[in-house]
Amino acid sequence: MIRAQVWTRSVSLLVAFWISLVPALATGNVFTVDRWPVDASGESAADARGVALARGRVQALHELLQRLSPREYWQSIPPVPPSDVIDLISGIQINNEKTSPTRYLAEVSYSFKPLEIRNILRDAYIPFSESQAREAIVLPVFETEGRYLLWEEDNEWSRAWQERFFINELVPLISALGEIEDIVGVTAGDAISRNRSALIPFAARYGVGDVMVAHATLGRDETTELLKITLFRVAATGSGEFGDRSIDFIIRNTDRLPLEDLLNFAIDQAVARLREDWKFQTIIRIDGVPSELLATVRFTEHREWVAIRNRLNEMPTINDLEVVALSTTGAEIVLHYVGTLSQLRLNMAQRNLNLLDGGSYGLIALREDLPIVESEELEGGEALESGDDRFENNRSTDDVSFERLPNPFELQ
Repeated sequence: MIRAQVWTRSVSLLVAFWISLVPALATGNVFTVDRWPVDASGESAADARGVALARGRVQALHELLQRLSPREYWQSIPPVPPSDVIDLISGIQINNEKTSPTRYLAEVSYSFKPLEIRNILRDAYIPFSESQAREAIVLPVFETEGRYLLWEEDNEWSRAWQERFFINELVPLISALGEIEDIVGVTAGDAISRNRSALIPFAARYGVGDVMVAHATLGRDETTELLKITLFRVAATGSGEFGDRSIDFIIRNTDRLPLEDLLNFAIDQAVARLREDWKFQTIIRIDGVPSELLATVRFTEHREWVAIRNRLNEMPTINDLEVVALSTTGAEIVLHYVGTLSQLRLNMAQRNLNLLDGGSYGLIALREDLPIVESEELEGGEALESGDDRFENNRSTDDVSFERLPNPFELQ
């Protein structure tokens, strides 16, 4: 069902406030529901505002719980008393606020407390995913009346994507700005043909590694307007890592919606399908037994080790990381994690880490080269001398293949 949007997006008045003293809403936070529309009336503007924000946070909580959990478990999501929902929120941000003497409208971003949300799902024995895929930039190609539109001003499909916010989704997406470098560097033909030589530099300009091509074709059959959507992802790390598979679906405009509403509905459906596909691969069953993995970390300098360790510590599926031994070229660690080994490998891949099979242990290495910076010291000023080797039980890794692993994120 499409929610009617009765505010104007072109003019935005930002009003931010916090329920508690917390930092500003961070990007890449799956526990934040972005720009939820609220609308309420009351005896005064203040009354309407209170009703709108209270109603909105209940709705946003339900949206978040569905975002994190598989569709087949949605009927099991427990109701949370409206009076208790406010205790689950760490902060809110208000955009496009509009008031009249008796009415209040706004777009509100609600940021929820991760631990409390996890507990709600765990107590209800609902599996969930909170791991984000790598951020991708969307290229919206609109095919209509025999034309392929990308950067043209009349590309309404692109305009619809630019007005949406998906940075905090499980599959985070950003929109291109359509600057001169974009227009010169990528054409609609490049996008549809998956021309990596054009798409990968385009993504790099935006600081991301992946491109999500969203191809919308507007047509009709004998009686009904049709909108066909094809989504496919092109990754920087390796050729064809996502294969030739795509997400395809068709929307029949039986309700004769205006084109703007039809395109926004299509975006909702696209994001929902990407999200469900990702959850299928990363879902964590709360009744699973934690596992251990003995792994060797390969690096050439200390800052690579710091980068790898930080990325591992940020992974929600890893409960603990023990450093058993450390040298100038590697570390031996024990990972305590939940979920399957394939899910662990997938989560590492999203952080540009390779988890290779070393037989009885794992082998972890960076996928990309770190930017060149001045030499760094170890924490606490400790420096590793050349030739210093602190492995207590070194294992030979000469027979381990370092061929790049295929990226396990495949669109259904």
